[in-house]
Amino acid sequence: MIDESTLQQRIQKIGDLIGQLDSGERARSRELLASVMDLHGEALDRMLQRLREAGEAGNAVIAALAGDPVVASVLLLYGLHPLDFETRVHQAVERIRSSLRAYGVFAEVAGTAGGEVRIRLRGVDSSFTARTVRSALEEELYAAAPDAASVTLLGLEKFAPPDFVPLETIAAAGKT
Repeated sequence: MIDESTLQQRIQKIGDLIGQLDSGERARSRELLASVMDLHGEALDRMLQRLREAGEAGNAVIAALAGDPVVASVLLLYGLHPLDFETRVHQAVERIRSSLRAYGVFAEVAGTAGGEVRIRLRGVDSSFTARTVRSALEEELYAAAPDAASVTLLGLEKFAPPDFVPLETIAAAGKT
């Protein structure tokens, strides 16, 4: 198994190689990649099906595989992740809940419609806590649900950076 640094280097190399292709090569490469992905997707789907057929032990293996961030990303890429988006978001919040409690913060999922994750926070009492909570939650949520379109943390509005002007302030100023 390769380490995270080597994995990141390989991902960067793929991006670099794609950037070096001319437009004709890109079209042929896309077609080739789509064909390879179709084959891999079918193979992965068949493996998961065999594991499901194996019963409880197979389901445990699937759960363990889905817990690995690299495997989970590949399963998401192929639309084969065993957990739906909402479940992954709820599990991510549950995993970080005890860390948030250390700051006196409570989090609950307020919604996941359209891939837009909304988390309601209570107990944030300082800018430091707001930054810490935002960073930890976003990291955990995007690791569990990289397919999230956005993450909105409700309850941090009053801790926005000083150069941030809320939209409602601009709208109110325009009415006068």
